[in-house]
Amino acid sequence: MTIESILSSLNRRLEKDKNITLQRENGEILSVTCYWNSPVTDQELKEFSLKTNLILPKDFHSFLKLCNGGKLFSDGVDYFELFNLKEMLNYLKANCKIRLDTV
Repeated sequence: MTIESILSSLNRRLEKDKNITLQRENGEILSVTCYWNSPVTDQELKEFSLKTNLILPKDFHSFLKLCNGGKLFSDGVDYFELFNLKEMLNYLKANCKIRLDTV
């Protein structure tokens, strides 16, 4: 499966308000929300690579071109977050011992 087909499949399951109903292992039924950020531009991807000296995997590059991260399965308290490029840069600066070049 491609990133495009996975996102398309999830988006088809979402209601107009971006909600989806899920059932947890314990049987609890809950309504959660999925939010997608706007896609990145080629320029933003180029700047990220220049600043970090990192080459993103092809599938992740494709994902960012569709949506620059987002919050998945949010119930108002808990959620699964996919960082956007800016958040990734902030994480790298704070937690990784790699040199970040300035552009």
